[in-house]
Amino acid sequence: MKDFTHIFIFDVETTGIDPGTNQITNIAYNEISLHPEATFFSTTQSEYFISLKPDIVYEERIQKMTGITTEKLRDSGQPEEKVCRHLAEHFHKNKTLFIAHNAQFDMTFLMRMFENCGYPFPPKKQWGVIDTLTVLKDRKCFPHKLSDAIQHYKIPNVSNAHNAMDDVKALTAVVMAMQAEKPIEPYIDIFGVNPSYGIMFEKINGITYKPQPYRRNFYSNLPSSYGEI
Repeated sequence: MKDFTHIFIFDVETTGIDPGTNQITNIAYNEISLHPEATFFSTTQSEYFISLKPDIVYEERIQKMTGITTEKLRDSGQPEEKVCRHLAEHFHKNKTLFIAHNAQFDMTFLMRMFENCGYPFPPKKQWGVIDTLTVLKDRKCFPHKLSDAIQHYKIPNVSNAHNAMDDVKALTAVVMAMQAEKPIEPYIDIFGVNPSYGIMFEKINGITYKPQPYRRNFYSNLPSSYGEI
């Protein structure tokens, strides 16, 4: 991780699964500032709730699942543009390694928010991303939800509850366990894709998509017949 100044472990909650018609309602993150000339690092945890845009449909079932209601967003939500401006100023000043579980989903929504607000996402040379879902699929058999990772690594006192901040705390612990088990740097900018389902949303520029059938270690034992998707 020496090529980065910050690690940004994050999770988003949204009004739905289509980044074209839905929006982020909650983004939480644990930011780790790396100090290349020292043996320590500092961490900052934060989260934002984002006000609903007038044309967004926010289904009752998703509100119940996440616990983020229209009333909460009305009372505690900040304008999307304000949140995006803060993140953009920060990302453009640093070299960031993003980490998320099912990063294709979270990164796509994050980039779409930038696009909607008129802020350019940092150039690829300033960021990388690790998808812990890809790492988990390489290291254990199905299933592969964040809750399965918590159980697999026997991590106490954390939960996966469709709450962005709780999920970030859990994911941070999972990342530390994964790194202790075996370095995860080889997974930077590589997303595994189940060939039976294909890629969710459009490809993200700069990401290499590799076929990753269940139970197969795609990174170290990938047959020559499997190439980039």
